[in-house]
Amino acid sequence: MQLRKKEYKDIENKIVMSRKIGVPFYAGAKHEPLYYGEYPELIIYAGSRRVDYLVIDQWTIPRTRPQFSFLLEDNTKHPDLQLVHTIKYESRKIVLYKIE
Repeated sequence: MQLRKKEYKDIENKIVMSRKIGVPFYAGAKHEPLYYGEYPELIIYAGSRRVDYLVIDQWTIPRTRPQFSFLLEDNTKHPDLQLVHTIKYESRKIVLYKIE
């Protein structure tokens, strides 16, 4: 998934939480490593670190952070998150959320 600078206002001043640094790096955003705990604590931690976006990918999340796999479900509203974009690539899904 690529965040394009022209599609996201002021992206260079935003913080993206993700398992790997690739998405925020190529967007020119700041990176915050994905939290290890449970969902409620993820939201609290993200707020304390001023995280703007969260990237969840189907390739690694079910294996490395299975507690966040529910964030890959389609048509589901999650507290404190707003769906921004979903992309499917080679039968894998990557989801971008804005943290509210």
